[in-house]
Amino acid sequence: MKKTMAQAQKEYDDLVKRNKKRIQDIEDKIKQRKEAGRQHADLDQELESARKLSEGTESLTKRILDDIIEQEKQNEKEKAERESAQAAEAEQKAKIAARKAYIKGGGKPGDFESAWNNGLREKVIEKAVLDDETPKAREPIVKGL
Repeated sequence: MKKTMAQAQKEYDDLVKRNKKRIQDIEDKIKQRKEAGRQHADLDQELESARKLSEGTESLTKRILDDIIEQEKQNEKEKAERESAQAAEAEQKAKIAARKAYIKGGGKPGDFESAWNNGLREKVIEKAVLDDETPKAREPIVKGL
């Protein structure tokens, strides 16, 4: 199962928090031993190991998080490109239908592009949006504007 960006971010944040707590606990034990005048070389080694382990696990988890973020950005980009292509295709179909209706209604074929660019396009898209009752069906046209 793929992790979402939110799940990966939470795991990373939790890991950092646990690592900081572990290091702080060891540092507190070292401080207590120092104040008591006791030996703490074993805790110094444990602290060094904890810091190295923390650095390694955080680095790995951060790379995983960055990969997930990059993948989600790529997915969003691809989705936007698909929606844009769908909108362009829907507009092209609407333009062809409008051209046929324009000519059938007595308009000159040579004048169509000018009419299209001077408000006919907006009217056709508005009509398509208003005529279609399903929000999902009109979404690519609306998003493509």
